[in-house]
Amino acid sequence: MTNKERVGRVLDLVAEGLGPWMIALLEVKYGTDWAGHVVRAAGPTNRDTTPNPSDPAYLFWIFDKQWHSLFRDHLSFEDKRAVSALWDARKEWAHGAKVASDRTERVLMDGEHLLRSIGAVEQADAVDEMRREFRRIMFEEDQKRIQRAKERSLSVQVDSTGLPAWRDVVEPHDDVARGSFQLAQFAADLRQVHQGIAGPEYGDPTEFFGRTYLTRGLRYLLEQAVQRLTGVGGAGDRPDDHLWWRQDPLAARRLPRGLRRVGGQVARHA
Repeated sequence: MTNKERVGRVLDLVAEGLGPWMIALLEVKYGTDWAGHVVRAAGPTNRDTTPNPSDPAYLFWIFDKQWHSLFRDHLSFEDKRAVSALWDARKEWAHGAKVASDRTERVLMDGEHLLRSIGAVEQADAVDEMRREFRRIMFEEDQKRIQRAKERSLSVQVDSTGLPAWRDVVEPHDDVARGSFQLAQFAADLRQVHQGIAGPEYGDPTEFFGRTYLTRGLRYLLEQAVQRLTGVGGAGDRPDDHLWWRQDPLAARRLPRGLRRVGGQVARHA
């Protein structure tokens, strides 16, 4: 249901409850010719004065013209304000003006207020149900707007048009290309290294040190290892006390076998 449809439905419910209430009071005061008396009391007018109790605009016009002589004795000024607001909404609705959400809510509130003031409980309850449903819809739309705003603030637009696939830029290792890559290969198996059955990246000293980035700490450990193995110094008194053995056992194990094959490579790095 659109806002325009909601306003139209409220106006129909107001006319349904307000019409019989007004006519009952008018007949008590003026008799069955109440319509003619209202026209004569109102004076010359360009509007259609044909009695039409189902038309909200006709009822609002009579209410305005008979406020001082009749209806002020039965309703409050707040009720009169609600009628004036509903009359303005009826004019906007009839001329096809766009109905905003806040305007729709005010019409719902004024309609329910007026209907309860005249004792039209059934129609007032119907408007109240419409108002509650409208507020639920507005709340859900507000939550969606807030969520969209959060998503826009967190989103990062990346234009990937024209970027080549990573496989066209980086050549994968053979094991990755063959599909035989295993995450376990990130960790060396010291048993295989000791038995001489490890792959060349761990089993061959030259290959191992060629793939290893020598950090400052690792260079220090290897320097201590070289000095200890060549008998010119190094930390520790027993092999199992060596700092380099405890902190990098794979590099320590590769180093003795690779001293001749690597030659001065480690020393230069150290």
